[in-house]
Amino acid sequence: MPKGTRASSVWGIQPTVKRGGALRILHAPLNVAGQAWGLSRAERRLGVDSHLLVYEIPRFGYQYDQLVDKTAMSRRTRWMMWLKLLLHYDVYHFYFGRSLLRYHLDLPLLRLLGKKVVLTFQGCDARVARFQTGSGRWIDHGQYCSVCAARPVWRRRFALGLLARLATITYVLNPDLLFIVPRARLLPYTSVDIEAMRPVARREMNERLRVVHAPTNRRIKGTEVVVETINRLREEGVSIELVLLEGMDSDHVRTWLRLADVVVDQLNIGWYGGFAVEAMALAKPTVCFIDAEFTERAAIGIDIPIVRSTRDSLYETLKELAAAPEQLAELGEAGRRYVEAVHDPVEIAQRILRDLGLATAGRRQRSPSARDVSG
Repeated sequence: MPKGTRASSVWGIQPTVKRGGALRILHAPLNVAGQAWGLSRAERRLGVDSHLLVYEIPRFGYQYDQLVDKTAMSRRTRWMMWLKLLLHYDVYHFYFGRSLLRYHLDLPLLRLLGKKVVLTFQGCDARVARFQTGSGRWIDHGQYCSVCAARPVWRRRFALGLLARLATITYVLNPDLLFIVPRARLLPYTSVDIEAMRPVARREMNERLRVVHAPTNRRIKGTEVVVETINRLREEGVSIELVLLEGMDSDHVRTWLRLADVVVDQLNIGWYGGFAVEAMALAKPTVCFIDAEFTERAAIGIDIPIVRSTRDSLYETLKELAAAPEQLAELGEAGRRYVEAVHDPVEIAQRILRDLGLATAGRRQRSPSARDVSG
């Protein structure tokens, strides 16, 4: 996988090419799970001069345009770099509760300069230990995530409210965050280039039903239940196996996804993640806990073709899938159609431009990385 490059200019800014007055968008300062990279590439296909700058190398091999090591710069060089960044772009899209400057001091300055500021919250950057849904039901994420549990709720809500007022528009990637982040809109995952990631041609099923699970956090994903359930089924004579993917870069994860019969995403949070989007893009039947109230709040408009399951029902879910392998192809095809309809990065990029009141910069171009990876 090609890697990003370090800054080459004296101020640590990688020059971008101004394409006939094209709109300039900066994505920064993190690329969590490939969201920023996917959206930035989609914007380029619309003729936008889009650039992804990161302050740290992304986990799992996700890509970026430029890595800036602030610790290697003098204070004067850092401030000159930030000044150039703050003047150079038209739109600034920040991720995971971060921006260019500490304490978000750049946000009011950018708004004073007439810049558009977009914030995207992705999960633990915004979640609180306990919150109440629209129906009055209490959700306790703190029992699964120590990061969320450690944060004082009042402090997090105050910070989120302040950031929302400083942003032109605020997005969240999961509908539970709509109950937490003020005035936020739901944004689908853009981490999968659906033109490049073609569905896997249906082969004979593996000798044993191969279940793939890739936890980045075992407690959040419910991994202990997945492992216990597979072991129980195998002890009962069900022909099934578990491939547990941990600490692998994204390319290796996709290699195993292509060899899967069924994918299990998460069993605790109530919504699917980027891993599930990749699985569905490859036409793999995907099992996940989907909260009914979150689905209603998301208001996607079409059915989500994910096999619904909970911690308590996973045993029956997998047992039924193992007993009826003929349904796997249909489930996989439905997932692929859903990803094409909901998670097309170019369509999502166009929507963001419309939300910002900006015209689409140009006609959609074919993905430069598009190729048949069906295997």
